[in-house]
Amino acid sequence: MGPKINPEVERSVLVLSKSGSSERDIQKRLQCSEIKLSTGAIHNIIHGVGIRREAKNAGLPIPPNNYPPVKASKTVIKKIDRLTSKENPPGQRTIAKAVNLSQGHISHIIKTKLHKKIHRKRSIHVLEDSHKANRTTNSRRLYEDHLAGGKSEFVVTLDEAWFYLQDCKGDRKICYTEHREDVEKYVCPKREKFGDKIMVVGAITGRGVLDLIKVPPNPKINSARYVSDVLKPLLEKELPKLYPTDYDKVFVHHDKASSHTATFTQQYAEDLEARRGTKIIKNTLIPVKSPDISPMDFFGFGHLKQKMFSKRPTTMDGFWELLKAEWRKITPEMCQGVFSAWKKRCRTVAQVHGEHIEQIKDIHSHRI
Repeated sequence: MGPKINPEVERSVLVLSKSGSSERDIQKRLQCSEIKLSTGAIHNIIHGVGIRREAKNAGLPIPPNNYPPVKASKTVIKKIDRLTSKENPPGQRTIAKAVNLSQGHISHIIKTKLHKKIHRKRSIHVLEDSHKANRTTNSRRLYEDHLAGGKSEFVVTLDEAWFYLQDCKGDRKICYTEHREDVEKYVCPKREKFGDKIMVVGAITGRGVLDLIKVPPNPKINSARYVSDVLKPLLEKELPKLYPTDYDKVFVHHDKASSHTATFTQQYAEDLEARRGTKIIKNTLIPVKSPDISPMDFFGFGHLKQKMFSKRPTTMDGFWELLKAEWRKITPEMCQGVFSAWKKRCRTVAQVHGEHIEQIKDIHSHRI
């Protein structure tokens, strides 16, 4: 039941209706007087819809309001608490039917009585016991051997990702309106062109970012292409620009993709270490299923895609130039902050025995 309408307002609506004004015109004229009524309420006034209006039009006594608001008992509140505490809880509409209350009342109880909030679940990898043990051990070793103290200055972390031209010129998926009818004016067009894309390799170091590398188009990157198109240009051409004299101190981190852990890639790693002293993490030391502790996953590419959301390139060449320009804006100070977060994430994974940590609210606080 909505709020009670002032009798003076009802009389004004009836007068305007008799003068030939439509329901929408009546609504607009009332808005000029700072009176807000829905077209449904105006329709009910004009046609005498409602127990009190029907009685008045029929010349009968107006019945008293004998319908006090429904109050949920402690038993009902406990039932709502039990339903909302499930791992896969039902929706509020289903709960409302189960306890015979309105959906609005259910929402009010959840917020004010149970003090619960609705959160969206995160998509994560399925972790077996062996995965948790691997994450616990390797995260601790990664932190202690290569990130603790000032060691992180000589760490390079890299990854590759697809960037789509259609991800630019982004349309916000929300709008603000005064009336429900206005929502129809706002739409989010869906683009159906998926072919324009670039595979990009990015790397963050303790001294800043390396220039992006565009991988030649191909359906799949195998170990040979990973070495020739990613590692060699990045580690033998771009890396010396940041580490001209400390090249032999650099440690390279990447995830456990099949092309990264292949025998051919490991052979190149051994050759690179023998020639230049740069070390690439071994297969046995890579934390498995760990995008939550990979800087390129929790910061790098997400940051870049967010920046490209509002850009408006029309060609792939312009798209590539914008990607490089936005990537170069990441300062060494930002990289140090990212590496600081990386350290905390590694420590946290070890503390929670390999569980996923993205759902931990205080992940970046000093105390977990």
